Amino acid sequence: PERLGNLAETAAGANIRALTRHEGGRVHYWRDKKGREVDFLVELPGAPLIGIEIKYRNTFKGSFVDGLVAFAKTTPKAKTILLVPAAVAAQAPVVPDGIVVWAMELFTAGLGLQVALDQEREHPEEGS
Repeated sequence: PERLGNLAETAAGANIRALTRHEGGRVHYWRDKKGREVDFLVELPGAPLIGIEIKYRNTFKGSFVDGLVAFAKTTPKAKTILLVPAAVAAQAPVVPDGIVVWAMELFTAGLGLQVALDQEREHPEEGS
């Protein structure tokens, strides 16, 4: 399971970084003095900061959102997203207000599609 989690985080991260670069933004991570962290902080021009935490597990644990909650307290206007497997997202886990739970598979597919469509719009002659 840990290896799948690392692969899922890498795949989602690649899509997040590609779209963020394309939009002129930056991606980094966040960690506080207590060791709570957020996997990806996305900074896009003219948009609120977005904190994204990825947890690729078969069951939901309340501790999955500890980093997002801590981050949200330091940056109240930020948006926060928890990415989990579709089966976990379908269980509608209860999370603190302001945290959005998304199915990782749909998120990464959507980002990948967005990047491909944007590239096609910018360089239509390079398409098939």
